Amino acid sequence: GALITQKIPISYRNKEKEQLMDKTWLQQIKGDMNILPLGSLCLNSISKAQDRATSKYNRFTKLREDKTIEYMYNPVPYDFSFEVSYFCRGMNEACQIIEEICPKFNPNVAIDIYDSENQDEPSRIPVQLSDVSYEFLGFEEYSLNLIKVTFSINLSGWMFPPIKEYSKIKEFNINLL
Repeated sequence: GALITQKIPISYRNKEKEQLMDKTWLQQIKGDMNILPLGSLCLNSISKAQDRATSKYNRFTKLREDKTIEYMYNPVPYDFSFEVSYFCRGMNEACQIIEEICPKFNPNVAIDIYDSENQDEPSRIPVQLSDVSYEFLGFEEYSLNLIKVTFSINLSGWMFPPIKEYSKIKEFNINLL
């Protein structure tokens, strides 16, 4: 009846290392089942979101304390697709992870991100869980009951152009003839 919490290690990997992890996880856990559950996060794809595009000529400006002006044009909308995979000891542990993560996305999770240096307020970015799948990794010679649970997550974000700056104009010389 007591609540038991456990921190789950997760590491950010590229797709090749995540696939390599699929093949070498037995070496990592051989003789040490205490490292499970073990998580992996990898970026699958980045695609431009034309439906959220705004005018590219709008720009944000900010006057700094040293009297220079920073400006940046509108960001470009992109959708980022991530895959979070967990290796678990048995279906009981896999279901506990699924039951912990899935209810949080109802319908999505909004996170605040300070995505640009010259903005004073964070952007609220929606994160959606699109798919949950699991795969039984059974090896009879080791008699291990291991399961891989995979969460497909989509993030609707932005990519910002570089911030430019210029000095404030202090003096005009106008010659009228």
